[in-house]
Amino acid sequence: MTKDDWVWLAIRVLGLLLLVMAISSLPGAFAFAYIDYVWSVALAEPDLKGMADWEAGAKLLKQVMATQESLSIYGIASCIEVVVYSCASFYFIKKGDKLHRIVSSGIAASDADGE
Repeated sequence: MTKDDWVWLAIRVLGLLLLVMAISSLPGAFAFAYIDYVWSVALAEPDLKGMADWEAGAKLLKQVMATQESLSIYGIASCIEVVVYSCASFYFIKKGDKLHRIVSSGIAASDADGE
């Protein structure tokens, strides 16, 4: 295999790696959507809003809200990871020709300097 073939292979393998990373981020994104939906419905219930009237209920409500906020941050990060990794993976697998030309020309130039 030539250096050009190795560069092509490395670009495609990087694309596959990014695709695996995008797929591994999907459960966090789905969990975020599910938990956000369930908690938005649960917090709309009148029973939980009435809990703020007594001290223990107010503490529990604050903990539920803090947990929802931290999970929302994790879920949003998972959604962003899915989008970024998927886009980068698509580029490296399908449209990596421009990057291949840039890297190959850089290797060719360094080979010419070394001779």
